[in-house]
Amino acid sequence: MAASLVVLASGAGADPLYTGNHAPFAGLLGFPALREAAVLPRGAFRAELHSSLANNHSTSARAGEAVNLDGETLSLVARTAYGLGAGWDVEAEVSWTRHSPGVLDRWIDDWHDVWGLPEGDRPGAPRDLIDFAYRGPEGRFALRDTTAGIGRLHLAVTRALWQGRGHALSARVGAKLGVGKAADLLGGGDDGYVSFHWTRAGDDASSLTWHVQAGLLRAGASPVLRGIAERSPWFAGVGVEWPAWRRLHLKLQLDTHAPFADSALKELGEPSMLLTVAGTWSFATRWELEFGFTEDIAPRTAPDFTPRLGVRYRPARR
Repeated sequence: MAASLVVLASGAGADPLYTGNHAPFAGLLGFPALREAAVLPRGAFRAELHSSLANNHSTSARAGEAVNLDGETLSLVARTAYGLGAGWDVEAEVSWTRHSPGVLDRWIDDWHDVWGLPEGDRPGAPRDLIDFAYRGPEGRFALRDTTAGIGRLHLAVTRALWQGRGHALSARVGAKLGVGKAADLLGGGDDGYVSFHWTRAGDDASSLTWHVQAGLLRAGASPVLRGIAERSPWFAGVGVEWPAWRRLHLKLQLDTHAPFADSALKELGEPSMLLTVAGTWSFATRWELEFGFTEDIAPRTAPDFTPRLGVRYRPARR
């Protein structure tokens, strides 16, 4: 089983899905994506490019607060990692974000009709509209025009803590720098976080691989949510991977985080839970294509539907 961890560390098999909550206010925080616990060996290099298109549609009013989330968020993320040796690796990530009226409203309405799924606030609502707005005791905020630009820069270091008998455990410390304009819902404040990661590698090529993450975020001051912003929300995730075929791996992942605001509204004041169904296809030596979609299984706390597509370059086996 120790050999399976070598395979993981060399980047030859199991990576968690790159996911996140792309709701317009939640996306301002620096919740990190789930990563594998195995640290890259010295000199190993990994590069990734991920895209997502999150469709938001929710409106609530309660106890002197009101929120309206209607629009789509396109996110492009470039991510890289490098093995420093002696049980350390370093990561860097930069995002580009675009908030717009979008194109998925009609498709989602038709999907709900075909499968008889609940439609929430969608019936009768205008399609292809951008309106991200909040009103409460801390003031008002509204974004009703398309915005786009560089949003966030993530930097992190990961330290291997233990590995053996098919398991790996590591700790990560990172920071998110909100380089984009908060008024355009692009960057937000500067955040720091610490997280712990566990990976259970399969005993053979047909076994399941598990990834678990748990951590705490220390959020900087929020120029958008101001005094209601929570400063120390937790986050967690668990993912499982099944090698369905030599080149095709099927994956299921659950990501969650604490409320990011002291609010009576579900969109801001309740824990978020996202379920992602996806797969990775090894289309060339050391190259993988990642594809799937995310659903909000805690309604109103995350975008309704988020298709995802990514490509990953993995280091060679050692």
